[in-house]
Amino acid sequence: MALGRATPRLYLIADHEYCGGTERWLDLIGLAVEALPDRFPAALQLRAKQLGEPDRAAALEAALDRLSNCTTPVFVNGPEIDGASAQARGIHWPENAIPTRPQPVPVGFRRAASVHSAEAARHASVAGAEFGVFAPVFDPGSKPGSGRGIEALRELVGAVNLPMLALGGVGVAQVAACLQAGAAGVAVVSAVFGADDPTAAVREIADMLA
Repeated sequence: MALGRATPRLYLIADHEYCGGTERWLDLIGLAVEALPDRFPAALQLRAKQLGEPDRAAALEAALDRLSNCTTPVFVNGPEIDGASAQARGIHWPENAIPTRPQPVPVGFRRAASVHSAEAARHASVAGAEFGVFAPVFDPGSKPGSGRGIEALRELVGAVNLPMLALGGVGVAQVAACLQAGAAGVAVVSAVFGADDPTAAVREIADMLA
């Protein structure tokens, strides 16, 4: 899988549980990636953390097979580098799994992290993350929760050097506010994977980010 090094403007988070099962998950992953404009700075995160082993490994293997010709960078959500993230050549750490020190990784391997505070963002940067994902900015569409607000995003962006992506209730109508608050881009779950037309949703959001 070819990997660009730019911070993604659009980070597609394909959550297995939210998509409702492996076949639907795989179909939506394919639709979302195929809808991305050529050379657009995007990335895809595969998230199947609700599955136990070996179901998680099987789902991730199926997704990576589906993405074998994909040029979009792929990250696997998980606490440590495993076979799937090594094959994808990218890992996305949950905040509670960010390593305490930099890890040796293969050349070209990429790292990102979920963060909820400036302290966590600094921790992620030291561990080698290229960007952080801050959530929830607005009320999430994929799970219960209340957004922390655009000012919380602005404050975090101003306190750290790590590029930050905004997640949580972010769709077309919220993109401009996130960028104005200093986010390097946005991350989405429900805005694409819960859309009636995922292809159109990806294109609309990418247009807002171009």
